Amino acid sequence: MATVIIGARCLVGVVFLVSAVTKLRSSAAFAEFVASLRATGLVPARWARRVAVAMVLTEAAIPALLAAPVLVEVPPLLAAAGFALAAGLLGVFTAGLGLAVSRGVRTPCRCFGASAAPLGLPQIVRNALLTVTAAAGLVAVLAAGSAGTGQMHPATVAMAGAVGLVLAVLAISFDDLVDLFRPAVRP
Repeated sequence: MATVIIGARCLVGVVFLVSAVTKLRSSAAFAEFVASLRATGLVPARWARRVAVAMVLTEAAIPALLAAPVLVEVPPLLAAAGFALAAGLLGVFTAGLGLAVSRGVRTPCRCFGASAAPLGLPQIVRNALLTVTAAAGLVAVLAAGSAGTGQMHPATVAMAGAVGLVLAVLAISFDDLVDLFRPAVRP
């Protein structure tokens, strides 16, 4: 159970950290994110900037909540809150993406900053898998209770963390991986 918690913390935490940082790396990147929200038609234009700020702040809070129990002696409730917030936000993202795609919206996905990939099934699948991971992390933290990750062998911790990091890189690169394996279109 503890390895699931560590791996899920790394995976979900890194994904949200990269997501927030890429949107905040410059004023132009944030403006592109706000514009992409407007283009989906899911957020009224006058609220797009406020919603974008709330989304980025929430994305930044998730890695902090997931890392806090590792960095300092605090109850695992912070990790549970981080996983619950992540699962909820990812659920909203997945539903929003599904609605936008069903309406034929083809705006570029700005989930991880600049991207030419239009919204589509790959982003929905990625977010659904991340939602399941965050929910599994939440269940594992709640099941472990105050035992948390307990006294684990350092190699086990390192391996669980490494697996989480590799999966985070795959999630962040998901659009590129889908393009890589998509059949070539012949003229």
